[in-house]
Amino acid sequence: MKRFYLFFICASLAVGLFAERSVQDVLKTFDEALMKNGVGEAGAVIGKITYADTDVCGSVVPFFRGEIEKAADNTRRIKIVPSSNADDGAKIVAATRSLGAGMLMPKNNAAKKNYVIDGRYNEKDGGVELVLTLLDQDAKPVKSAGVFFAKDKVQGYTLYPSNIKTQKLVDEDFAAAAQNTSNEKLKISACMLDEQGNQAEILRPGDIVKFVIQTSSDSYIALQGIDATGDVYWLPIEDNFIPAGKKRVFPDIEGTDFKVMDGIYGAESIIIHAFSTNEALQSQVSFLEGKYRKGMIGNTRGIGAFKSNSAGTGTKDSANGMFKIVYTVVE
Repeated sequence: MKRFYLFFICASLAVGLFAERSVQDVLKTFDEALMKNGVGEAGAVIGKITYADTDVCGSVVPFFRGEIEKAADNTRRIKIVPSSNADDGAKIVAATRSLGAGMLMPKNNAAKKNYVIDGRYNEKDGGVELVLTLLDQDAKPVKSAGVFFAKDKVQGYTLYPSNIKTQKLVDEDFAAAAQNTSNEKLKISACMLDEQGNQAEILRPGDIVKFVIQTSSDSYIALQGIDATGDVYWLPIEDNFIPAGKKRVFPDIEGTDFKVMDGIYGAESIIIHAFSTNEALQSQVSFLEGKYRKGMIGNTRGIGAFKSNSAGTGTKDSANGMFKIVYTVVE
């Protein structure tokens, strides 16, 4: 079957951000920042690490993650925890990178809270610059610092998928559709999990994954996929209703797995369309398929439809929102 995440955290990094030259140095600054905040021990999830201003990444990311894990072992306070073992707050921060899903954050009296290490990287001076940001339980930056990797350190890895130009069009299309067709009254948190239950952004042929979706209020959803070849499709759902605050796992059809197929590589997207009523979902969303073309996500949602007063459609004052999961399939 077909294969199958927003907000760009830019912490207004000051001059001197890249004074740190190693991951170990960066984690040390994170450790010192935690000490100044009176934190004795901090479980930290490695969240998204993506290329430039996109949501995509290349095969270099597992290398970066490994360097972060090794550096954390030499700090006094930071302990890397798999996302499957993290608290719900950290999972939401890792998935959304922001307070965009703030309505979904657990109460502040949660017994245990984790931090998130988020990353952005780009080419610079013949090598690669990686900016790491330590986010607290409310998605607020605690500390940011930069690392420089010489070309020979990242040789043999890819920095981004081959179809990055198409993915940038998808990103632009999604942003325009979110602005023009969504009132964002409905907040969404979603992520893709691997077979171990950890959040994943890089897949390989044969991998089996699932999606976990949570919404701020009762919602009805549709899942639109765009694969690396540009094919647009819709994932099958047995029950598209998500109660407020409850996490739903997809696929929800017994005996069905979402499995990565062989032979096609690159960035792929899942667009989550959510509405407070099923009538609004059915009247606004056109289940278009075929080859992706610019503007297709907006056309799918019927630009401006959510503002209409058409009797019987259920669209008037309907809360709705959108969310995008992006991942990369590598060889």
